[in-house]
Amino acid sequence: MRLRSAITLSLGAAAIALSAAWAAGLTGSERRFEIEENGLRIGGLSGLAVLDYGARFLALSDEGFLIEGSFTRDANGLTGAKATRSIPLGGPGGRALDARGKEHDSEGLAISSDGALSVSFEHVHRVAKYREPGIALPYPALMRGLDLPENGGIEALAVDGQDRLYIVQEQSAHGGDVPLMRLEGGRWSVLGKIHPSDGFVPVGADFGPDGMYYLLERKVATLGFRSRIRRFDLSQPAPEVDGIFPAEVIWQSGLSLGNLEGLAIWTDPQGVVHATMVADNNFSAVLYGGMVSLVLAKSAGTM
Repeated sequence: MRLRSAITLSLGAAAIALSAAWAAGLTGSERRFEIEENGLRIGGLSGLAVLDYGARFLALSDEGFLIEGSFTRDANGLTGAKATRSIPLGGPGGRALDARGKEHDSEGLAISSDGALSVSFEHVHRVAKYREPGIALPYPALMRGLDLPENGGIEALAVDGQDRLYIVQEQSAHGGDVPLMRLEGGRWSVLGKIHPSDGFVPVGADFGPDGMYYLLERKVATLGFRSRIRRFDLSQPAPEVDGIFPAEVIWQSGLSLGNLEGLAIWTDPQGVVHATMVADNNFSAVLYGGMVSLVLAKSAGTM
């Protein structure tokens, strides 16, 4: 989601508050690092995938392009990121996406085991599949009757161990719970509902090596943003009473000016499980646009 209209702080006040806000936002286990741009235009990052056990990444910008890059790391985790190339997304048949018509507002990213990309778009709400970034392949149309606001569409995409795609919208046009949908056998179905709480809304998701569903949520605060990760067990059906999946908060930031939107859960060569998030800076030099990474568990068996 683009938050230009939601940010009411002056840039000057935000700049003064930046360092202190970030210090307050870290809980002690996170690492924060910038993305070395190498002359590329980088910003508006809203989706993330970590590849090759933490060696490489693929990030999605909300202006219709991908950023490919590599990580640096030490014994305790990631220490930096370096962009290597920018890859524009295309439309059906390889035509260019229409920026004036807001067709290029790409928000969510997930990767299947065969390397195919799933990308969600808002304003012109849809989910597309890419076997090569320049050509969008059709997915089944989204279910009719979805309560999708123009600037709050499908944000959180994730693929499970059976290569089934799950999607969650950022918010309902009229508030309240949002559906968790799955694509299987060429059809979308609603598995249950996600209940937003305490002002947080869904912005990113991934499945962990434990098979659990991890949802990144963001809250717009007075001086910036707060973020949290909730964990869901989707192996059990949603309760019949209200259809809302129960969840556990496993991490929450303090106040930060990082608008964290993309989430990747991944395992390093030593078996340590990490959660890495990317920030959408709206192409502003004042807002943070790098990554935050933390260790979730020393091994998948201890999650």
